[in-house]
Amino acid sequence: MHPAFAKACHYLRIEHRRVPVGPDLRADVEAMAALIDDNTVLLVSGATCCPYGVIDPIPALGQVALAHDLPCCTSTPASVAGCCPGGSASASRCRRGTRVEA
Repeated sequence: MHPAFAKACHYLRIEHRRVPVGPDLRADVEAMAALIDDNTVLLVSGATCCPYGVIDPIPALGQVALAHDLPCCTSTPASVAGCCPGGSASASRCRRGTRVEA
């Protein structure tokens, strides 16, 4: 997740909740679902994790968002390709036609 989300939460006085990652360094879908309550306004996931280049389980997180009628924001490789190795690797794999698993 981009640090701008934490900064926005700070300025807007919104509680910022973080979920643990699994052994594969991807977001824990069950943990994210467990944190949702009536005050939840957005789920955030990453199509790349800058240090490791892994992709969160976007389809599963999207299903959680749909089930709770919440928006889900996903940072995409195109938006971070210029500033992180993981984004650059994922973006170049997409351009070459390599399937990038979510």
